[in-house]
Amino acid sequence: MNRLADIQAGHAETRTLMDALVLDIPALIRTTFPDYQGVGYDQSDGITRRMALSAHALRVQYGNAIFDELLAHRSDTMRGIACYGIAQHVEDFETVLTHMYPLANDPHFGVREWAWLAVRPHFLADVDRSLQLLTAWAQNDSQYIRRFASEISRPRGVWCSHSEILKKDPSRALALLELLKADTERYVQRSVGNWLNDASKENPAWVIALCEQWRAESPTHATQKIIAHGLRTLRRMQ
Repeated sequence: MNRLADIQAGHAETRTLMDALVLDIPALIRTTFPDYQGVGYDQSDGITRRMALSAHALRVQYGNAIFDELLAHRSDTMRGIACYGIAQHVEDFETVLTHMYPLANDPHFGVREWAWLAVRPHFLADVDRSLQLLTAWAQNDSQYIRRFASEISRPRGVWCSHSEILKKDPSRALALLELLKADTERYVQRSVGNWLNDASKENPAWVIALCEQWRAESPTHATQKIIAHGLRTLRRMQ
């Protein structure tokens, strides 16, 4: 109970998704901004909606500069709200990536998820240009940044709108995927495997052909792990 109280007071970070789901976000925000007026939503609303609406309310009341103050906040949820605040007031994808970098590279798993979820609408607005910009992230030294490049570009993704363009033609992301096909970090491998699994729902033949090509070109343990995870749905259907 003390740990949950510390999380609610903004003095500690969440450890699980359930921790984040049960938080009273307006009350958490008021621990830093006592005069926060809040925004109307129901606790039963989805967590992504609550985060986005909270960021909007902060921006309206305090202005965009408030999110710079939240970048180093002790609470991962407050840093997650900053993800949404930045994404809401920066329109250009290249610029929003620059601002989002420290949050996408945050040591807390939850903040890293909020980072790509918040920016996902920017990605969907211009998929081809976004994929080009993400190639630099796919080659970054940080596994967190490389994973961001994969996760934000998934055809289906989790808790977010699908990319109809990539569901129809996943080959548009091939240059990005090639950069990650032999990534040695499990965190990235799982994301790339999930990317392929997404694509297999509409384009099974393309995914199978790509995996066969990767087997021949990259006979590494890392690539094999990615392929196995990417083909899991198709294998269950056999």
